[in-house]
Amino acid sequence: MKRLCNNLAFDFSYIRKSKVPLVILLIVVGICLIFCLIQYDYVMSNYDSYTRAADLYDGDEARMSADLESGEYDVVESDDGLTTIKNPILYYKILVGMSIYSVSGAYSTSHILEVGILIFPFLFTCIGVFLATVDLKNRIYKHKILRYGRRNYILSKSISFLLISLIVILLFVVINRLCVIVLENIIESKINVVDFSYSPAPQGSVIIKILTAFLIAILYLSIGFLLGTATRNAIVSVGLTAVYLFILPIFSRFEIQNCCYVIMKENFNFEGLVGLSDYISMDAKLSVAVLLLYLLISNLTSYLVVKLRSAYN
Repeated sequence: MKRLCNNLAFDFSYIRKSKVPLVILLIVVGICLIFCLIQYDYVMSNYDSYTRAADLYDGDEARMSADLESGEYDVVESDDGLTTIKNPILYYKILVGMSIYSVSGAYSTSHILEVGILIFPFLFTCIGVFLATVDLKNRIYKHKILRYGRRNYILSKSISFLLISLIVILLFVVINRLCVIVLENIIESKINVVDFSYSPAPQGSVIIKILTAFLIAILYLSIGFLLGTATRNAIVSVGLTAVYLFILPIFSRFEIQNCCYVIMKENFNFEGLVGLSDYISMDAKLSVAVLLLYLLISNLTSYLVVKLRSAYN
């Protein structure tokens, strides 16, 4: 236990002294700021469409009120791709209300974690690759293996995965919440938000949402560590990840990405900017079990690679 704690302390001491925490913080802040800018543009674009639809009434408040109170609209897309909106004033009012809600504090945590399904797999894989290759790059891998042992080396990395995943997710939640506070004030100065009420679908537990994101994060971090450990090459590992995530389609319902989509769909409403791409439906509990199995396999495989490989190679 003492050797495990010493190895863990060594890992975090090195990470703390490196530029990695600063780089991760800048990435998180950058993503949150870009996301808020996109959200602002989304809200104002919908509001501009609403005002243009209102201008078509030429001040006929009675007719506009009747259309708004009708409660019905329809969006028809023709075979040639032309979209026709019947009762556009109501359609855009609902869209403005939905987009304002998506940037509210009530939805901020869910929204940034929904965005995470696009960001977390690649981001956390890269972090895992870094944790695997940094020891080799700085020639301290042999020192750790000989001093602390292979088992303690893997255990300390696994504990690091847990802590790093949780810290990064909480950073996303907190920094995005601060950005949303500013964004809300800016939008309220430009739009009378009380005129655009929106009734969202029932929201699930925030804790469940965070745990869902945490599972996805730690899984991909473990996979990144496995790739980095096996290849000993960060560029190759990141390249393989990019091909899987962004190029290859989903072939099986038991694929990692498909299982992630299933549990995200189960626990998130996706009422904001982000939606899920096509995936193969399956039971959510089975998806969680499959992901936990992948997590176990990736950690055991990493241990076997470290155990079978000489510390001097």
